[in-house]
Amino acid sequence: TYKIVYGTGTNCGSGQVTLVGPSAVSTAGQIFSYPNAFIVPAGNALCYVMGGTTPVYNYSYVEVQQ
Repeated sequence: TYKIVYGTGTNCGSGQVTLVGPSAVSTAGQIFSYPNAFIVPAGNALCYVMGGTTPVYNYSYVEVQQ
């Protein structure tokens, strides 16, 4: 499973707010593709949080600070 959150501190550990999930991960294929999908408050980080016993995923994201 995975979820996308924002928050402060290490790994978005403080003040964590869930944006997506938790959701199951398929064995193949693209999970999602959203242009301009996640806008988080200033001073927060955007985090992809994986669950499970041996998660192995490839992912990429583009971050723009305005």
